[in-house]
Amino acid sequence: MRQVVRILCRLVTNTILLIPAYGLLYAIMSFVWWINFYVPTCWRFKLSQKAIFYKTKCLSRFIEEHFPEIISKYMEYIPETTVSADFKIWWFWGQGETEMPLLVRSTLRELKTYNDNINIVTMQNLKDYIDVPIEIIEKVKNGKISWANFSDIIRTTLLYKFGGIWLDATVWVPNKLPIEKLQQMTVYSANANSEVNNKSICFWTSFEYNWSSWCMFANSSKTALFGFVSEIMTAVAKSDNPWPDYVFQDFLIYYAIHNIPGIKEQFDAMKGLPCTHRGTLANLMDKPFDREKYNQLCKTDFVFKLSYRANWNAQCENGDKTFYGELICS
Repeated sequence: MRQVVRILCRLVTNTILLIPAYGLLYAIMSFVWWINFYVPTCWRFKLSQKAIFYKTKCLSRFIEEHFPEIISKYMEYIPETTVSADFKIWWFWGQGETEMPLLVRSTLRELKTYNDNINIVTMQNLKDYIDVPIEIIEKVKNGKISWANFSDIIRTTLLYKFGGIWLDATVWVPNKLPIEKLQQMTVYSANANSEVNNKSICFWTSFEYNWSSWCMFANSSKTALFGFVSEIMTAVAKSDNPWPDYVFQDFLIYYAIHNIPGIKEQFDAMKGLPCTHRGTLANLMDKPFDREKYNQLCKTDFVFKLSYRANWNAQCENGDKTFYGELICS
């Protein structure tokens, strides 16, 4: 009961904070979406979809009123770039390798087993790659911007400046990344058709492309998508306004797909490399480890999303290793 009260208090506080910058309608729809996130009902998808619809209208109006110069820039943007021969892998853990949880250390070890040119970015070496305004870093330190949203700014800025592939620290990569296939596309994100029902929650990713911000790619520097998203997020982070949404990055990608020339065609192209089973490994983590099943799964997709916050067990009740136990020990 105490946890329910804490969640409600946080939602009400956040709703009130959103009103001055984004309007009453946006704040109410944000509250409605989060209630549906925590309380699955038979109307969950319809209600969260309606909330996303109104949130989209409000946020679109907000960025068009506050950042018209950024939008205009990318409406007419013609990048002069070529496909980068230097394929960079971007991997971020702010506190550095010594502070990584066990699962995160395991995902990094697995990634290194099959892949090269991995750039491990931390707060200590971030300035070696990109310039992040000091006011944004201060907001991260005092909790006004979450680490998750800070990493959204970092990933899109890195991809815009250098190109390459961004992988969240909890992405399991059991083989060499399909570099040649990726470089045939301008941008890419792990995508797949997702089945929904009345109790599903609707996200901005739920409509057509089902992209995943934890695995994103650009075949060169200066791509319009990541430039647009990076610049808007940086501008919002520098302003006095509160961060509008936990997945504000996904809204901006959705906006870019539907408004910036060329982006929709780039997302259409990435459907040729789906990641249909990107969430399957996570669902197996508490199950008894099965080598044959694992090997077969690794042939289906090249990335799998896990979570270091999940309370997975390393052993079954009979003492046998689970999938989680095998992955952290292998």
